[in-house]
Amino acid sequence: MRAFSKIPGFTLLEIIVVIMLIGLLATVAIPNLLNHVERSKYSEGARLLSAVRDAQIAYEYENGAYANNLANLDVAVANVKNFFLPVARDTDPVAQITRLNNRYTLSIYVNGAVTCAGVDCALVGCHLGGGNQCN
Repeated sequence: MRAFSKIPGFTLLEIIVVIMLIGLLATVAIPNLLNHVERSKYSEGARLLSAVRDAQIAYEYENGAYANNLANLDVAVANVKNFFLPVARDTDPVAQITRLNNRYTLSIYVNGAVTCAGVDCALVGCHLGGGNQCN
């Protein structure tokens, strides 16, 4: 009888262990990546709100009241990718913006505080400590 020669390669057990390790790494990395993506989209909304807030403060200084229409403000809002257009309000909060998927709405107050209302607020770092303030 002929003996089998040792053929170099991986055993089935080694392949299974490697696949399990890749799966474990993916379960940790993918949610972190998705949270990071949503946080970058949140920062776009916060930046837009900050610009509207600044325009609201200037408008109130000149007119004695806050504008209730974005067209009345001296602010350019263009190339909004991840949110609906901001809404100017004549009361505090002075502006709001809603995510395109309607999963959360951000509001900004005259003092600069940003709050979040919706189901994805925790993804963007809001609702820390049980509140709804983001910064």
